[in-house]
Amino acid sequence: GWPYLGDFDMNDLVMDLTPTYSTDANNKVTQLRLDIVLRAIGATKRLGVGLQLDGVNPSVITNVTRSNSAGANGSIFSVGTNGLEQGQTNAVIPLFDVVHEALGRSSSVMTNTIKGSPNSVSSLSVPFTIIFNTPIDKASVGLEKFNVFLINGGYQAKRHEVHMSGFQATDKADHSKFGFADDNSNVRPYTSKGNMIWGLAIPGSAKYPAEWTSIKDAYPEFESWATSSGTTNLEWYKYPNENAIYE
Repeated sequence: GWPYLGDFDMNDLVMDLTPTYSTDANNKVTQLRLDIVLRAIGATKRLGVGLQLDGVNPSVITNVTRSNSAGANGSIFSVGTNGLEQGQTNAVIPLFDVVHEALGRSSSVMTNTIKGSPNSVSSLSVPFTIIFNTPIDKASVGLEKFNVFLINGGYQAKRHEVHMSGFQATDKADHSKFGFADDNSNVRPYTSKGNMIWGLAIPGSAKYPAEWTSIKDAYPEFESWATSSGTTNLEWYKYPNENAIYE
């Protein structure tokens, strides 16, 4: 719903990302494998997904390959011969142009988020392999550099990107909604005026709220964690209200 907070169920896209590093004798990374598992889509709007590696120049990457092309049709991302999105200062890896198509949906229906709904499918696993032409420090491609984002409008020209709090938009993002409605990105990127957020990363494969259920109800400690900028209730994600969780 960015730049609005909306129902705040935080399940418009649920995805697991697991990195595996291959290193040389100097403990520098020569290859990075990203195991992506697309689990749920609680949105009826068309969504694309990308991953920007903050601070990583595209020139240091020889190639990006993926195990299958599910949800990747070139309708959002202009992909170069090396598998990266073209025209970016930082390396941007296109994950999905259309997430619903990736899960085999012919239309933009909520999938795997409504209790008792027939719109449930198996999750999708897509491993990506990133080859570096020169070994790179592991800190340069650590988790804190994984800038995952959604595209929920504008798709190519003036595209609307939704990132996690504090992460910068890509070069192709439209900034016209910054500071509009609930958004406060002119102060801190992708943070609301009430210090809430639109995206988050959780250690491990976490449970997620059922459709139309605020994450504040699904995880009672979430709000204090978010509004404190992550200084309190650091393990909020371990204590769900099971009645508010999608199973």
